[in-house]
Amino acid sequence: LVFAVIGGYFSLQLKIDTDIANLLPKDNPNVLALEELKNTVGGETEMQVAIKSPSFEANKQFAEDLIPKTLELFYSRYNDKFFKRAEFRKDTDIIKDNALYLASDGELEDITDWLQEEIDNAREEANPFFIDFEEDEEESSDSGENKAESFKESYEVLVPSEYPINEDSTIMVLKFFPTGSK
Repeated sequence: LVFAVIGGYFSLQLKIDTDIANLLPKDNPNVLALEELKNTVGGETEMQVAIKSPSFEANKQFAEDLIPKTLELFYSRYNDKFFKRAEFRKDTDIIKDNALYLASDGELEDITDWLQEEIDNAREEANPFFIDFEEDEEESSDSGENKAESFKESYEVLVPSEYPINEDSTIMVLKFFPTGSK
């Protein structure tokens, strides 16, 4: 009975450390490489937080309030903060400005053909001597609008949303990256 009590006491003092790097010497090349990786990008596993409300603006404000408080959380066991950084918005300006570089050859040909058609139509409309005897004018303008709408949809597929939200903007996901392996 005495051994059981002593064993129980010491078993409560045991701690589980799932970080395999703690089992290797600090100067091991693999441990050093892992430390460099942790310092560069943070820990191995991110934490995701989903925020849900009917208002996108409320979700955004909550996220802006939550991020600084979460980044200040301190983990006394490692004498460091829990999280190194958070991902809230994506910088989509570069993709918006360079979306045509991401388009396929077929999409670029379609855009070029459509633009040429629009230029030709504008020239014809600007020419005071041009007389159009065809009656399919409405069809061609509808076709041009359909093509423009199709190009806009393709553009929206290429350029992601600035914020990580679902289709109706009621759910937003934040990512927090740990300081190191926990």
